[in-house]
Amino acid sequence: MRISDLIYLAGGLTDRAYEKVAELARTQVVAGTTTRHTYVDVDLRKALHGAQPEDVALRPNDEVYIRSATNWHLPWTITVSGRVARPGVYTVHEGQRLSALLEKSGGLLPDAFPSGMVFIRQSVKDAEQKQLDQARLEIQQQAAQVSLVGAQLLASPGSSRSGTESAVSFASLQQILASTAAMQATGRLVVHLPQGETAMADNPTLEEGDTIDIPRRPSSVNVLGQVYSPTSILVPGLRVQDYVDLAGGPTTLADSEHIMVIKADGEVITRDGYRNAEKNRTFPFLPLVSGGLTEAALGVGDTVYVPNEIPDFTNLQITKDITTIIAQSVQSLAVVGLLATNL
Repeated sequence: MRISDLIYLAGGLTDRAYEKVAELARTQVVAGTTTRHTYVDVDLRKALHGAQPEDVALRPNDEVYIRSATNWHLPWTITVSGRVARPGVYTVHEGQRLSALLEKSGGLLPDAFPSGMVFIRQSVKDAEQKQLDQARLEIQQQAAQVSLVGAQLLASPGSSRSGTESAVSFASLQQILASTAAMQATGRLVVHLPQGETAMADNPTLEEGDTIDIPRRPSSVNVLGQVYSPTSILVPGLRVQDYVDLAGGPTTLADSEHIMVIKADGEVITRDGYRNAEKNRTFPFLPLVSGGLTEAALGVGDTVYVPNEIPDFTNLQITKDITTIIAQSVQSLAVVGLLATNL
């Protein structure tokens, strides 16, 4: 059998095969005592036509390695929807940037809101989902620990109060897990675009499977979560606290100390993050004021979220995990609110 025979028996070369050079690896025992390994480069194009000496006669234990052509892949496709002149599926090449794609799709319509672009990337979604699943797992493990400790305390004389507190903590953890059981990561890539302009402050390169949705320009700021009247408010430029008050104020179940702001471009800002931004300008597109996050002014398309009060889980290292889950949930709600608005 020769190399050409072996390839034909294997079904022939695939479309991605690199035909210029293949490698023949040969293993032989010499004089019954010593093993010798030989590696030979073979021109497959000649071997497949039976040319000698490329179409080598094979021996037992020979192996032929055929590699993929450089950067071989089928055409990349990206979906563009929303307020562009020609929405649809587009092919893109490696290194192509967002601005070129928007130009290919005919540009933005007059009522487009580029600052609220929803840019979804599969690789980002996979990474977020992994982090989300890990956070859920940590909470499940802590919930099991709380349940076990609570049962032991309830069984101990004089420890009913501690046992009750553990039971409440366990119920709270279970509620967090149940309320987010069906939640999936968004995979949204934050892209900063100057509001009202088509020029890119960020101009990322595109990847296979990206989806881009340009919403209609909204006229409101959304207020969600534990307020008495979750709503959209048609007055931009007010403070975060003003929007909470206009939505009826926080309920008795609200955690007003951990209000979150989701900017139209997808950036999730917490109180601690905002405080750090005052030091290092992490969020340069949000005006910083000395009064903190609740004193910051918001623009159209932004969302304020007032979370549920979360009990203080003594000795449990899950604060970061709970924050991860809540932030992902809030970002999903903000995307739905942004794309669904007709205001």
